[in-house]
Amino acid sequence: MLAVVAPNVKDPVFCPIDFDFDLEQRSARVRFGDVVESITETLRGIDPPDPYRVLIKIPGGMEYTNDSGEADIASAKKLRSTGAIPFDITDGHSSLAYVRHGNKVETAEYRPAVAPASS
Repeated sequence: MLAVVAPNVKDPVFCPIDFDFDLEQRSARVRFGDVVESITETLRGIDPPDPYRVLIKIPGGMEYTNDSGEADIASAKKLRSTGAIPFDITDGHSSLAYVRHGNKVETAEYRPAVAPASS
């Protein structure tokens, strides 16, 4: 699927990853070395309330794999890359969600078995 969506493959970049998030304020920051930086905040300035929450859910989708299957719509205050595909976006679309990673992510069609926790 990835080759169809992104056929122009670039070499991987190996660099330190630094991230910070505040769940109560719904803000996040991630940096991949000096190559990519993203600063995300929830929607603000809408009264009431501030911060404002807009949730999105994609039934049967693979995008948001947290328990609720939803994400907060957010604003990418900064999204910048100086790598092989350079870009610099201010106030673009983003989302905030808990996600699970792996090759067996649960969707409407696939429910992985969960092993009981050992004591």
